[in-house]
Amino acid sequence: EAIACHNRVIELDPDFAEAYSNLGAIFKKQGITERALTNLRKSLVLKPDNAEVHKTIGIILEEQGKRDEALFSYQESLRLKPDPGIEIKTALLHPIINKSLKSISQYRKDLFNHIESLKQKNLNIEDPPGQVGSTNFYLAYHGLNEKEIQEKVASLYMDVCPDLLWTSDNLNEKQPQSYEKIKIGIISHYLTNHTIGQLNHGIIKHLSRERFHVTLFRFIGEKEDSKSEVINSDADEVVELPRKLKPARQIIAEHSLNILFYLDIGMDPLTYFMAFSRLAPVQCTTWGHPITTGIPNIDYFISSKMAEVPEAEEHYSEQLILPDRLTTYYYRPQLPENQRSREYFGISENYNLYVCPQTLFKFHPDFDVILGDLLRKDQKGLLVLTEGKHAAWTEMLQDRFSGTFPDVSDRVKFLPRLPRDDYMSLLNIADVLLDPPHYGGGNTSLEAFAFGIPLVTLPGDFLRSRLTLALYRQMDIMDCVAYDAQTYIEIAYRLANDAAWRSEIADKINSKADCLFEDIETVHELERFFETAIQKIPNNNLLLEKQLT
Repeated sequence: EAIACHNRVIELDPDFAEAYSNLGAIFKKQGITERALTNLRKSLVLKPDNAEVHKTIGIILEEQGKRDEALFSYQESLRLKPDPGIEIKTALLHPIINKSLKSISQYRKDLFNHIESLKQKNLNIEDPPGQVGSTNFYLAYHGLNEKEIQEKVASLYMDVCPDLLWTSDNLNEKQPQSYEKIKIGIISHYLTNHTIGQLNHGIIKHLSRERFHVTLFRFIGEKEDSKSEVINSDADEVVELPRKLKPARQIIAEHSLNILFYLDIGMDPLTYFMAFSRLAPVQCTTWGHPITTGIPNIDYFISSKMAEVPEAEEHYSEQLILPDRLTTYYYRPQLPENQRSREYFGISENYNLYVCPQTLFKFHPDFDVILGDLLRKDQKGLLVLTEGKHAAWTEMLQDRFSGTFPDVSDRVKFLPRLPRDDYMSLLNIADVLLDPPHYGGGNTSLEAFAFGIPLVTLPGDFLRSRLTLALYRQMDIMDCVAYDAQTYIEIAYRLANDAAWRSEIADKINSKADCLFEDIETVHELERFFETAIQKIPNNNLLLEKQLT
């Protein structure tokens, strides 16, 4: 109806710039980005000095991965109207698909310089989620230790907006006695049919209600689906928060929580900036977004002994907590009733099918060497990927492949983004699944193991590359864990070309994968950590009489 109204306005007055900019904003909200850009650019033709329209175009281009074009739009917006939020956003602007190792190195060098330069400007921001509106999300895909950068970015935000460090007045009003329940708040923007919802639904449902009262914090206007409804029904209380930082954190503070548990920090701007505040005596996060936050008011990062290297504490600004398992309670998925064949996907039976169904920004330049050598080794190999959220992502990765392995890049097939049943069928028809180095799968790996599908992985030094390793360790199966690029290629090639060995690995996975699903001990490990964390609050002598079991 809004679109129809604006189109009618344009019929009456074709030179009304605001009608085009409003249409652009509507299409942007709907995710129809090309129509959004068309209307926004028409608005600029009529009124070229509109800083807000230049900014909105920049935001869309940034989401599409067109960094240079986004940078130009932001600079035009700043030329017309000073805006410290856009100035910071411009300085931190990330590439989505990295061109090369050299470009990663240069970006990081520039980022440090930009942060130091911004610190000298004495900028002031009142509303970081609204004025900046983005996080350091794509840093995690560089394959490097992000602790220093994350701390420097957090320090910048604390300088430009000291109010981020706001502390609740209700913080010490009431702590639980031994006979009272621990009040835990769980927060995420993604408690839906999303990886975060899949990994954590069972934890929300099965936390002991004798010892815990579980409150979910959601945001008004976020996506709702069948999964979100079930998750809501398994909590003691569901609280909707406005998508504004100050009123949202005030509502959380009024619940006088003992523990605030962020399932992910760094994917959603509002929860990222909220994490700077002190809203509960214990504040922790986990591997929904598997890198350190750099934020001083996040006390703990919950990982796993199965996933971390011995020196892993050096990677975190938080105190690292290492339960024996990956702390997920994952419901075993089912294959669709009507499974798709290779023919459905337009793939010949003559190929050995290597499938890597990960989002495209996980494809680090180091992976190109492995993929090129694998396709050269296996002349019958076909690499199958899924297209990016935006067409530009796919185009940029295709261009990179054309430069790094031009002789075999014709044996890379991009499928459209798939509905769930098609996606699950794709996993099942693969000869081999490939886990990207530097940032591998978590949810995808659990789905693969549920169906006995072998997955080749190359763990690195950081958690985000070691989740599949942790799952293999939990099953006590190490046949498909590589220790360098060459062994990765050899394992993948053998799985595709030695049917008997592949069947043997699949049988092992099928016989041992039950330990990964609906494992109540993972919940008990979390419960013990939460109780211990409450005991360690400074000057808190409560719960000490309660023996941990």
